[in-house]
Amino acid sequence: MSNVTKSKRPRYNSEIRRDKVRNKTRICIGDAFERWRRLKTEKNLNTDANVANFLLDSWGEWTDIKWCPAGFLTTFQLRVESFQGSEDDTAANNIRFKCSEGSLLEGGGTSWGTLGDWSRMCEGRGICGIKTRVEEPQGIGDDTALNDVQMYCCD
Repeated sequence: MSNVTKSKRPRYNSEIRRDKVRNKTRICIGDAFERWRRLKTEKNLNTDANVANFLLDSWGEWTDIKWCPAGFLTTFQLRVESFQGSEDDTAANNIRFKCSEGSLLEGGGTSWGTLGDWSRMCEGRGICGIKTRVEEPQGIGDDTALNDVQMYCCD
């Protein structure tokens, strides 16, 4: 099985403050400000509210369905980007499967990171189960979403 070890990331120096003059709660994003500003510029998001909505609403897109020409999935490799320090962490970025008749199927993800070793081969009836490790949204921290997968054989 593919096992991905995730390094600890630095905590962002953020805090929540009560603005008594304006009677509002303010969130100080601290060290994450540069990342927030860069995202706002790169995605052409004109307000902080748009950045927040983007972070909450934009985790990925569905790609086309891939099918084995014949047979079933027997083994896989997960493409994972390692910890990036102060840069944007992405974790799992793509997956590749081998079909029982020998063809390869690759997802529509990115090429960031490296492919892990092939998982144990599922003989007999192939892969029929999946377990995922998904990071919860980090708010102003760095989100990675999918971090690891385990596949289970039907036999």
